[in-house]
Amino acid sequence: MIDTLFVFLNVLIILMVAIYVNHTERLILQLKEDVRKSLQLERVSEEKPIDCTDIHVSQGSGIYTIYPKGIGRINVYCDLDTYNNGGGWTVFQRRETGEEDFNREWIDYENGFGSLRKEFWLGNSKLYIITEQGDSLRRNNNRPFTTKDRRNIKFTDNKCEIYEEGPWWLQESCFGANLNGKYLKEKSVYYGGNYWYDWQKSYKVTLQKTTMMIRRIL
Repeated sequence: MIDTLFVFLNVLIILMVAIYVNHTERLILQLKEDVRKSLQLERVSEEKPIDCTDIHVSQGSGIYTIYPKGIGRINVYCDLDTYNNGGGWTVFQRRETGEEDFNREWIDYENGFGSLRKEFWLGNSKLYIITEQGDSLRRNNNRPFTTKDRRNIKFTDNKCEIYEEGPWWLQESCFGANLNGKYLKEKSVYYGGNYWYDWQKSYKVTLQKTTMMIRRIL
């Protein structure tokens, strides 16, 4: 009986030691994992987004501060709901009610105007800085930006001059889009609206809502 009890106590002690060792190992592993996550979070917090691509889509669309390379900080509206190519779009133009006047002069388009929560143009200076880090709007290369007070081109067709009532990257001949054109409440029989020709193969179909945004190519 004593021998049996002795064996039982030995087994119980060994089992308790094994449980303790196993528990200790789990605690050590958990501590290491906690330290690793803490260091990872610290690194992430130190990394400042250079555009909306660096902001995780789970945070939701809204106004964020980005830190483009070589300059300070810029407040932008990030579209994190449109998940094309992974999401993280930096919005630089939005129109949806027509309350904001887009037929402005050069300085306004240079610096930006409007409300990031409503209708706005981010600003050519900011747009240049952001796109210089990624894809530089190649389709608009060599097309000068023109406003009503700074005509950087001369139209080959005089009628083109009156078609446009909003600044854009214009070219010498009449063209196929101007999302900064005059905001019209309904379809116009004239030119000069907020249009995108390829949408319905027409210059006269005015768009009610537009959003222009860019995303860095990773």
